Amino acid sequence: MGDTINCRLQSTVTRGYIARINGAHTDGVPLALLASDGTLATGHSNVGIFLADGVSGDMVAVQVDGVCDYVIAGAPVTIGGLATTDASGKAIAATAGTRACLRILQGWSANGATADGAACRAHIVDTYFAPAP
Repeated sequence: MGDTINCRLQSTVTRGYIARINGAHTDGVPLALLASDGTLATGHSNVGIFLADGVSGDMVAVQVDGVCDYVIAGAPVTIGGLATTDASGKAIAATAGTRACLRILQGWSANGATADGAACRAHIVDTYFAPAP
C-alpha cells in the first residue's frame, strides 16, 4: 500500500473508484469526489483511489501512490496497460488524448481478467497523457 491522504467528500463515493481533488475545504483538508473525466478539457485532478465508501461531508482516505489492491474496472482493461477513468469513476483503458492515472497489474477473477465491475490491482502513476497507439 502506498501513501494516503484524508479528504472531505463532496459527493457519495464507492471504495475502489478513482478520486479527484476539487479544491480545499475551509479547514485545509482537500475536497474529493468521484473522477468523471479522463481528459484535460475539464481540468480534473484525478489523483488516486478511494479506500472506503462515503457520503458528502465524510472524511475518507484516498491512496495517491503505490500499488492499490482494490480498483474497480469499468470495462475490460489490458493487464500491464494504462488506465484512466470513465464517467462514473471506474478504471478503463487509456487512449490517446486521455490522462492515464493507473497501470493495471492484475484482475482478481479466476482467470486474472478484468471486466465492468470487476476488482483489479493497479499501480497509481503520476497523471500524464496516454501515448498514441
